[in-house]
Amino acid sequence: MRVRLLFVPLVALAVAVAVPATASAHQGGNGRHDREQHDRKGHDREGHDEEGDDWSPVTRQDFTLTSDISEEGGSVVASGAINATGDDVVISDTEDHFIFPDGTLTVFHAPVRTKQHFDEEECTGSFREQGRYVISSGTGQYEGFSGSGEYEASGSFENGCEGQTPTGTVTVTAEGSINLPSSQPSM
Repeated sequence: MRVRLLFVPLVALAVAVAVPATASAHQGGNGRHDREQHDRKGHDREGHDEEGDDWSPVTRQDFTLTSDISEEGGSVVASGAINATGDDVVISDTEDHFIFPDGTLTVFHAPVRTKQHFDEEECTGSFREQGRYVISSGTGQYEGFSGSGEYEASGSFENGCEGQTPTGTVTVTAEGSINLPSSQPSM
């Protein structure tokens, strides 16, 4: 996910902004699963209802991203339904593409809570941000995937005063769920 340096008045860090949303494997108002309503709709254990309409199983999905503080993007490691290592390509302040060998996921993200600290004498700083993300689409083997979850980004840097080149690292840990098309097994 995107990290950008802002000089106000020296250096403060912020992590990208996006539109939060939630994803659910079932249609409905509050997203909670009502067993009686589910049974009335005629779902069986095969992943489709009596009329043959498919539904998407929900599976746990985690992501870990690491990058240099002065670069956009970095590496991303997926574990869960998708187990792969790839690249995080920053599209905008609100959108990233996670590019894996078997396909790409489009991810939107938004901060919920941000905390920053900057030491003007030492020219060092740190930040922590918590937020939400949405997987809106996928390509390749991830076509039809969607999902959502929460993330936490943290980082620290040195040489953060004006005229210096900041050095440091950013780590983003994201936990959530992913909705798999019924024809897709876990990767």
